[in-house]
Amino acid sequence: MAGMIIVRGQIDEVPEVKAAKEQIVVIQGLEMNDNFEVPAPIPDPSAREAFYRRTQILYPINGVVDPTITMFPGEVQRWRILNAAEGKFLNLVLEGHELHVLAWDDLNLAAPEPAANVKLAAGNRVEVLVKAGAAGSYALMLTPSSSQRPGTAGVPTTDATTTLSISAELVTRPIATIIVAGDGPEMALPTSLPVWDPPILPIARRRVVSYTVERKGLAFQDFGVDGTQFEPDSTPYQVKLGTAEEWTVVNDPDAKLNEHAHVFHIHVNPFKVTKINGTAIDPPLWRDTFILTGNDGDSITFESNFVDFKGRFVDHCHVLTHEDLGMMEIVEVVE
Repeated sequence: MAGMIIVRGQIDEVPEVKAAKEQIVVIQGLEMNDNFEVPAPIPDPSAREAFYRRTQILYPINGVVDPTITMFPGEVQRWRILNAAEGKFLNLVLEGHELHVLAWDDLNLAAPEPAANVKLAAGNRVEVLVKAGAAGSYALMLTPSSSQRPGTAGVPTTDATTTLSISAELVTRPIATIIVAGDGPEMALPTSLPVWDPPILPIARRRVVSYTVERKGLAFQDFGVDGTQFEPDSTPYQVKLGTAEEWTVVNDPDAKLNEHAHVFHIHVNPFKVTKINGTAIDPPLWRDTFILTGNDGDSITFESNFVDFKGRFVDHCHVLTHEDLGMMEIVEVVE
């Protein structure tokens, strides 16, 4: 079960944004059997079995497979997109159109950024404006990828550890149909937005956090943070209220899967990504969810203010099976 909560603010008063019709786009990945049922999990799978004996994956939008969205030529719509799949990465392309990105993870950009495609990690949100082109039918195309194969799509495999072929799971497919027809006023795109870019306080502390996969030989043991599986009564990592910290989050090597990807997500406090794999990026990226993918050892470095709330929350991998198996830690903001 998944849904969207909308919190309104200054961006909703930008005239071009306010005039745009809103479309809620909650994308899920439903792993099912041939009878379109969610299969029961295997309590203790062998090395040749997946946790779920799935034979197909559907990617519905708002619970509907291949819905239709209607627009008139020149119309601008605001699509609020959520990747609510359990652990898939979703790369989206709209045939014949650019996607004008307004915000990532509810954090507004300074101006819309045109993009041919957007890639969402599990849990990512993105807001885009779509301006309809000429009359016709267009497909919203999805290329999914997975935590075990984050950069591969549609490649057949003989891997016996899953009951579903990778070619079927990760193949590019249409997930919505956009019909452009009728008449209406020519609508405009905004040139500026109320950007989210608060100044970072002086850095009070730096830390390195590793997202780890523990194995005995090649047999899976658990997921964890810094080699420790989550326990609800574990000692939290403490941060002082009114300070900023710099974290480097590392995808720790996995002895079995060289490109095992994870998704760093933290509650309450968004972060400003300043480096990827130790190399500074310009401009920095404000997010609360970010992919740790590619070769093991990849990292992100970010700065974050802890200024509004004290109390406990978590950071975790947003590939939810990884989180459920222990890749999560408690953070506590104290006075």
